[in-house]
Amino acid sequence: MLPRPVPAIAAELREALHTADIRQLRALFHPQVHWASTGPGDPARYGRAAALTWYQVRYDLGVRTQTQETLSLPAAIILALHITDPTTPDTTPTLYYRVFHLRGGQITHIRDHTDRAHALEAATRTLPTAIPRSTNPQATTAQLPDPDPTR
Repeated sequence: MLPRPVPAIAAELREALHTADIRQLRALFHPQVHWASTGPGDPARYGRAAALTWYQVRYDLGVRTQTQETLSLPAAIILALHITDPTTPDTTPTLYYRVFHLRGGQITHIRDHTDRAHALEAATRTLPTAIPRSTNPQATTAQLPDPDPTR
């Protein structure tokens, strides 16, 4: 089986995020995906189940995303997302550049940036080849340094 082209994965990802298609996100996320949410003070986390729960809870609260721009690189996708969160006092959409690193056709790392240049730099950075293991990937958290000081 040939690997799917990155633009095809990006299209599936955009659609899944717009519609909160958890089944599609499940297929796109590696079981031990590393992800850092956009909330201040939220720790980085590992595990597909935790990431899917985070997306579902936010969608259920009325948080919506619209893609403004898509960049497909050989090993990453950058989505410029307007995120509208009705649970915050300011209902103006916030723009984040969400970087999705890929390996083997699955998303292994997700990180938000508020600056396009930082997102591009992060998307081209080589990540460690091993995905951290844990005894409980849904509950594991790790405090990692934030490579984007504008976040």
